[in-house]
Amino acid sequence: MAAATAAAAEKCFLVCYKQRASFVEPGVAADDEAAGGVCVGGPGAGKGTQCSKIVENYGYTHLSAGDLLRAERAREDSECGQLIANYIKEGKIVPVQITIELLKKAMEET
Repeated sequence: MAAATAAAAEKCFLVCYKQRASFVEPGVAADDEAAGGVCVGGPGAGKGTQCSKIVENYGYTHLSAGDLLRAERAREDSECGQLIANYIKEGKIVPVQITIELLKKAMEET
């Protein structure tokens, strides 16, 4: 199992950052910093595996663009659910504006 995890880690990349909290959350002292990261890789690269380990070990919140898109597509009162469904059905990339809005909303809710 460790070998499989190591192989997956070679296929996905994690970009970590620290950001001044005043840019992340209004009202937090400017000296505070918030850390975050973005994990990228192709299908089956191990992004979910690596992110679950980060959540388990460091307590981060994991937001998956794919999970958010599928949830929005399934939501009955969604304004763009059918559009998302059409893009996914055709094997096309959902417009970045939709994905960014879903990520932004999820970040605001967590």
